[in-house]
Amino acid sequence: MIDVLAESRKYFEARLKECQKTPHLHTEQVKTYNQYLSIVASSTSPEDYRQKLGPLASMFAIARAEQVDKYFNLMRLYHKLQIPDKLAAAKLRYDTAVAAKNHGDLVNMMSTAQSEAAKGEAKGYEKLGLAATLIQCVFAYMNESDGPEKNGILTGLLSTYTDLLRIDPTFQWQSYQTVPYSYVVCLDATRMQRLGEVFAKAKE
Repeated sequence: MIDVLAESRKYFEARLKECQKTPHLHTEQVKTYNQYLSIVASSTSPEDYRQKLGPLASMFAIARAEQVDKYFNLMRLYHKLQIPDKLAAAKLRYDTAVAAKNHGDLVNMMSTAQSEAAKGEAKGYEKLGLAATLIQCVFAYMNESDGPEKNGILTGLLSTYTDLLRIDPTFQWQSYQTVPYSYVVCLDATRMQRLGEVFAKAKE
């Protein structure tokens, strides 16, 4: 016959031990496993244990704690890296996990949140892709002799700039000096300044 109390204690102790290796990354999980172990310790029989567990018997608290820790850590990471799009996406997922009341909530609400967050992240990737393309366009424009080819490059340059402004109306050449735009810069400050001067004349 399975000793429910002994097996539950072993399971929760094992999970807690794993989380305690990096407690700053598993804050909610450590708290939740300690809660379960407290119930196990105070229970006198399997039936008493089941009664004291109440809603916790579904293990939803553990599932939510895992999601809350995951997205809180991502929020902290993206805040440190100064990536606002990913930070906003992680916060949406974090808030959704915190608000969930049961497994159904966690699945359905998180699914909706994932879709919305993915849209925000996609805009972030598109923004950086356009920013990288804009640098290439300006570089090509600067090095091309006057003629039809240069006019074509200018058209592409202005189109890329317009698309970038559509996603980020605050963008300007100086934005390349800040995160996240600085991640797509592969030239030194002097060359970027020179390209900035070319860009300013090109879009006049």
